[in-house]
Amino acid sequence: MTSPAKRHFQKMRAAQETAAAADTKTRPDASLYELMMAQLYEHRMQLKNIQSVETKAKKKAEILAEYTPYLEGVLAADSGIEDEVLMYALIWHIDAGLYDKALPLITYALKHDLTPPDKFQRTLACIVAEDIAEAALKHEMDFSVLKQVSFMVGGKDMPDPVKAKLHKAIGMHPQLQEEEPKTALNHLQTADSLKDKMGVKTAIKALQKTIEEAEQEKEQKSPE
Repeated sequence: MTSPAKRHFQKMRAAQETAAAADTKTRPDASLYELMMAQLYEHRMQLKNIQSVETKAKKKAEILAEYTPYLEGVLAADSGIEDEVLMYALIWHIDAGLYDKALPLITYALKHDLTPPDKFQRTLACIVAEDIAEAALKHEMDFSVLKQVSFMVGGKDMPDPVKAKLHKAIGMHPQLQEEEPKTALNHLQTADSLKDKMGVKTAIKALQKTIEEAEQEKEQKSPE
């Protein structure tokens, strides 16, 4: 475990180095970044040897703490310089289910239009939208996370199937279906229109029935 003193040193040094590179977009002293890249390589090799997706996610959650001071320093500097360490950390936070910690990294990366490593073969907006949507469809997720991601990637260019997946994740969320069923229905209908066989038709019919029943009940209760 990284000591408090070392964490503070890494945070301050990351902030200083990335801030110094802000004007030229180059790293005049990349020693800390190189150390973090070496650590990233080592962790990637460890993860490569894990076959279980669940075990790999747990391992990512475990090792990400070692990147926290560096990431805090980069965010504090707000230089916008390309950073492979930050991009991997962003994606790993999503994979590990650490959505609250992923959001500041997503905000920063989208703000500065950072480029994902070639390995991922997708734009940043596409990665964020698709990975968050898939996570929300598989696991319980706070609806506020989906709302923030939807706002951040709104208007970004990405394939229609990815947009459809995000609309599906939003429309299928229990909180939205309970509190704003018509909004949830709109999202599901949008998903269905963007891509065939999205698996939302049953949910659409169920929501339509719920809305109709609620309106009928409202009419019955209203005074003549």
